Amino acid sequence: MMGDSELHQTQLLLLRSRDSVDSDRYHDAATTAGMVPHSIPVLECVLDRYAPAVRTALAEPERYSALVFTSHQAVSAAAAACDPDAVARWRASPIFAVGSRTASDVKATFGIDPVGKAAGSARALGDTIVEYFARLQDCDAGHSADTDRAQDKPVLFMCSRIARVDLVDTLSSASIRVEKVVAYDTVASADASAAVSEAVVKSVEASASSAEVWVAFFSPSGVEAVLPFLLTIPSPVLSRLRYAAIGSTTANALREGKLEAHAVASKPHPDALVSAIQESTTHEKKEHSTVS
Repeated sequence: MMGDSELHQTQLLLLRSRDSVDSDRYHDAATTAGMVPHSIPVLECVLDRYAPAVRTALAEPERYSALVFTSHQAVSAAAAACDPDAVARWRASPIFAVGSRTASDVKATFGIDPVGKAAGSARALGDTIVEYFARLQDCDAGHSADTDRAQDKPVLFMCSRIARVDLVDTLSSASIRVEKVVAYDTVASADASAAVSEAVVKSVEASASSAEVWVAFFSPSGVEAVLPFLLTIPSPVLSRLRYAAIGSTTANALREGKLEAHAVASKPHPDALVSAIQESTTHEKKEHSTVS
């Protein structure tokens, strides 16, 4: 049951697991902004079936020009499969990662800071990789052995089973070869349908009609898992919902599912999500005041 103060506050349903019981950056950022956050786990990560292929690829760093991660789940898969000797040898190669959490996991696993932490999407990380190798090619002749690596060897991309083609297309268009290795799969949690439906209905029914209720999607996998049963929720409840997406790829997945992404975070970071929601709300209020 919500207290009087929460009745008129923005409700934010985060379709993901909390990082920890005591502290969570998304919960902290939302609470600081005056929102009421609720995390609903909707996905489970499957690693075991892909471990042999991951282990084989990571055992030969010398075959690749770089290692690329676009999710913390892929780093977890690498950490579970890669032996210490291979980890040490990967430190001689550039490692790219998008987002602060993925970058932090790379640092913890491989002991080096990855390139691309500030990139807000897989496509933006692709641009960062292209620029990185372009700079190498501009180096003097004394570094020619390094500058040819991107052309001679493929980039190793650790990805999910349903990884989008944005990053691969960006690299391929720059003549950078990519070897994709599926490192994990994400499937809907057994109780995802009931958990999301219950959270949505409770948030809408318990809050004032003027309070916003946001549903934040963190990945295309989350959209794929949740959309079928989200759309079965009664229309009066659905009409109260607004949708936020982490990154343009997730926003596109929402649009493909016939839902509007009212707010799109520029990068996978709590402050970016909160800012996108606040900007959307401010913009809509201005439009309403202009019309009235």
